[in-house]
Amino acid sequence: MLDFALGMMVFLLVLVFVSGQFDVKLGEAREDGLVWDMEARAGFALGTLLRSPGSPSGWEGLGIESVDYPGLADTDRRLSQAKVAALGAADYNRIKEKMGLGDYGFFFSFGDDVNAGVAPDANAALVVVERVATYDGETIGAARLSVYRPRG
Repeated sequence: MLDFALGMMVFLLVLVFVSGQFDVKLGEAREDGLVWDMEARAGFALGTLLRSPGSPSGWEGLGIESVDYPGLADTDRRLSQAKVAALGAADYNRIKEKMGLGDYGFFFSFGDDVNAGVAPDANAALVVVERVATYDGETIGAARLSVYRPRG
C-alpha cells in the first residue's frame, strides 16, 4: 500500500510538472505566432505604402470610404506630401482597416517630423519594419512602420 501511495505521488508530481511546461510552451508558441503575423502584415503594409500610389491613385482627395487601399508613392519609394498628409488626417481605425492590419495598431514615421497613426505604449508587443524612401523630392531616409498589439 505504501509503495502504491509513493508511486502515485511521484506520478502526480511528474504530471503537474509536465502540465506546467506544456502551458509555458503553448504561451511561447502563441507569442511567436503573434509576432510572425505582425511581421507579415507590417512588411506588406509598408511595402504597399512605399511602392504604390494607392487605389484609386488619387485617394488622398477622396473620402476614406472610397479608398480600396492607401499608398504614399508618386513613383516607387518617392513619397507624395499630399498622400502622407492624407494618411495622417484619415480616421485611424478606418485607415488601419484599409491597410490590412486587422486589430493591430500602427505608427508610421519618416524622420522626426512626418508621422501618422498612434504611437504604441511601452508594454505593447511591437514589430518595426523600415525601408528607404524619398520624401519631398529630396530627403532620403528611413520610412518606419511600427505595428503593435497591447499586452494584457
